[in-house]
Amino acid sequence: MVTLNVEYTMSTENTEDAVAYAKGICSGFEKKADKKKNSSKLLFTIILTSSLLAPLFIAYGGTCKLTAQIIPSVLSVLAAGLSSWVQIRNPQKLWSIYRSAQRLIEDEMTKYRFRVDDYQTSSDPNQLLAKRVAEVALHAHDEWTAIVPNPNFSSTPPTIPK
Repeated sequence: MVTLNVEYTMSTENTEDAVAYAKGICSGFEKKADKKKNSSKLLFTIILTSSLLAPLFIAYGGTCKLTAQIIPSVLSVLAAGLSSWVQIRNPQKLWSIYRSAQRLIEDEMTKYRFRVDDYQTSSDPNQLLAKRVAEVALHAHDEWTAIVPNPNFSSTPPTIPK
């Protein structure tokens, strides 16, 4: 979910407002991208470790029910459950969306700072920066909503005739 909690006030008198707005939105995307990257790495590590340990417990667990059956079963269920979670939630895709938005905003801020491209000829570069940052944030939101799991999927009528 794209939630951008940024406090700012836009005015035509203060040129730093657009920059503060851009920095706030950029920082929000950076934090979200870092969170998705870290959770993705952690989940992958747990899935891989569980998947590799389960057969070892089966093979070398001996006759002890705990080590030969219960632990491998728990590890297998954990790996399967987390694999499903990763496929449904798509943390890698969310990371990509957030990091791309962050980089686009950083690019706009650089162009603004050095008055490159449209910022050179704009009558109000501050307004242009704020507009472009808002467009990037809205585009990121649109990308995010496109990958949200559809709760109505199970109620969709079959496409194969009976």
